[in-house]
Amino acid sequence: MRRTVSDTQDLLPFYESAPPSADRASRPIASRLLQCLNQLPSSLPLAEALSMMVHVLHEALPQYAFALRIPAHNLMPPVLFALPEDAAWSDDPWDPNLLLFPMFAHERCFPIPVRSHTAYFHCASDDPSLEAAESDFVRSLMECAEMLLAAIRLFDACHAIAQHEEKLKAMHRSLRQSNKLAALGEASTGLMHELSNPLTTIMTYTDYLKQKANQRGDGEDAERLRRVGEAAAFVLTFTRAFLSYARPDDELARSVPVAQAIEQSVLFCKHWIDSANVNVTVDVEATPCVHIGQTQLVQVLVNLVANACQAMAPKGGNLTISATTLPSDGMVRIRVEDTGPGIDPDIVHRLFDLLFTTKNKEQGSGVGLSIVHDIVTKSKGSIAVDSTPGHGTSFIVMLPISPEYSCPPSPTMPPSSY
Repeated sequence: MRRTVSDTQDLLPFYESAPPSADRASRPIASRLLQCLNQLPSSLPLAEALSMMVHVLHEALPQYAFALRIPAHNLMPPVLFALPEDAAWSDDPWDPNLLLFPMFAHERCFPIPVRSHTAYFHCASDDPSLEAAESDFVRSLMECAEMLLAAIRLFDACHAIAQHEEKLKAMHRSLRQSNKLAALGEASTGLMHELSNPLTTIMTYTDYLKQKANQRGDGEDAERLRRVGEAAAFVLTFTRAFLSYARPDDELARSVPVAQAIEQSVLFCKHWIDSANVNVTVDVEATPCVHIGQTQLVQVLVNLVANACQAMAPKGGNLTISATTLPSDGMVRIRVEDTGPGIDPDIVHRLFDLLFTTKNKEQGSGVGLSIVHDIVTKSKGSIAVDSTPGHGTSFIVMLPISPEYSCPPSPTMPPSSY
């Protein structure tokens, strides 16, 4: 259904409240402008709508000149609509005393308040009555100025509603995708539970057969069995990490070793790391525990590592994850730094906005970094971005040192590569 601005009730109360003594029949240009405004599609760009309204005025009174000059607006840059088009534009187009039509003897300018700026509606002619303080024609021009203001406000509101509707659609799409992922996650969790027992059996019998091979002096078979055992141990470690990550996210904050969370996160992201040809270096000092939910910290790190890998794919690059204690601040600083293409400075401030993403639909939904920001801030920490286009990106997470020491201290992890 084609929507017009007339769908909005009480659009022009100023017109309905005109003084009873004012004869609307004597003001045809105001009536024609109102009719034009009511018939304009709400989806029409503001610039086109205002241009059409100026054309209506000039068609109604071709012996008059009309112009509308508008400052920078959220829907368009500074603009001038004028008929005839040979208006005298100056170096200071927003001078309130500016006259646009020197070829006419008289010109009247009506200010129109638009947000923090002022727009100007001009009418020029050789008719001296244009300069009269009060006349039906001047009152009609004042009503035209009010209608132009109503048009600006209306199309501004329509634009805001359209943006809101688009955002709601994006949220619905994200919700549907989240529901699908939740169902897949539940199925995967059950699968991981089922894998644990046979993997433990494989490891047990592999160790038994390796001992038998050593007793027979068969070194080659013992080496093969050792590799089988290592592969099974890796898969078992991964399944346990997956199950830990899949726990409900309403866990209470506790003392979490930073080194352990980083190691678990890198393991969980191994498929992203390998497919993106990324070299990972972990450099963790002897940091104390931080106060956060363990799976929440892993979730934060997994998101940051996965984003870094996607940014560097397919050419690859280097990813450095480091953790440093800042005793004077009572915080631990975790830095996730990549050598990817970097981020446009104009969008850095929007990275943590819900549903904002620079990825395609297959790679991201604009939810991950918003969740990361929410987790970190709720844990009384902070997260910042340092990025230079062409020189990579760093995410810096600050988390409070845990006041408890119930967990074993994080082991010192020398710089290592995965």
